[in-house]
Amino acid sequence: MASRLSIALKNIKRQLNIKDDKQLQITTLESILKPEIDWSNHAKRKNPNDIPFKKIKPFDISQLELPPIEKLKNNYKYQNSYGSSIPVGVGGGGGGGTTKIRPKSGSEIKGVIDDLFHAPFTRNLLTKSIYSCKFFSLAYYDKTHYLSRISKSSPAIVVNYSHFNFNKKIKFDNLPERLQKSALPFTYSTCRSKMRKIIRNFFWCVYSADDATGNKLRKKYDGLYIFQSLQFPISSEEKLEFEKNIKECLTLVSNLKIENLENKSKLAEKKVNWWITNKYFTKVGADPIHALWLKNTK
Repeated sequence: MASRLSIALKNIKRQLNIKDDKQLQITTLESILKPEIDWSNHAKRKNPNDIPFKKIKPFDISQLELPPIEKLKNNYKYQNSYGSSIPVGVGGGGGGGTTKIRPKSGSEIKGVIDDLFHAPFTRNLLTKSIYSCKFFSLAYYDKTHYLSRISKSSPAIVVNYSHFNFNKKIKFDNLPERLQKSALPFTYSTCRSKMRKIIRNFFWCVYSADDATGNKLRKKYDGLYIFQSLQFPISSEEKLEFEKNIKECLTLVSNLKIENLENKSKLAEKKVNWWITNKYFTKVGADPIHALWLKNTK
């Protein structure tokens, strides 16, 4: 077998006119890599496997044919999660928008669209509170204000919590271990839920009775009310005081001049990021807010 291979190799050398095995190795490599290799003085090198490469030219990307990148398409249908409750001024499916929910009880009072309310630019729209007591502080935004436009009911209430004091001794054994070690155990969700409920109920008692008192809150001051909770009323005396504070803050709101509120709303409008706002309503299948804002703000 070995003799046959040696005979075949000799025949190949004779046909290629090769007299040395090194010449066979070099010739074979030269036929493959000739443009990139400098073969001069290669036979003098100590290691025949040390191939002397020339400086390789950089790759010309212009010679590479690349197909154009297709424009990203979104074929998904977004569901309008708010349905007919999308407020006037922020769009609605079918063109023109629909009316806000008109609550018939305190439990039906809703808040705002979270995705827009927690957008970074809304921090510049928040104003100082106009009323403060030991239970809460209140900031009010009239119906022409951007924050009121993105509300889901008319009126709307947002309840925030900062160092909230539940004002009640709680058995820590009944709390999760995570809250037992917390410096603020009263951030427990049950406490927050109770505070929201009591604010809305007391608010509605005063707000829904304004027609008899002549405050006209429903007609002129149906915007957004943001409460900053501080302390929860426990005793019957504290609940009476809490209700009194609600009456005082709403009376203060009813005495605000509409013209001044609208001027502040116009200034706030300049700080609104309309790109983020319109993008959100396009996503949920609603009309852009900006055109409806101009249509409904008079």
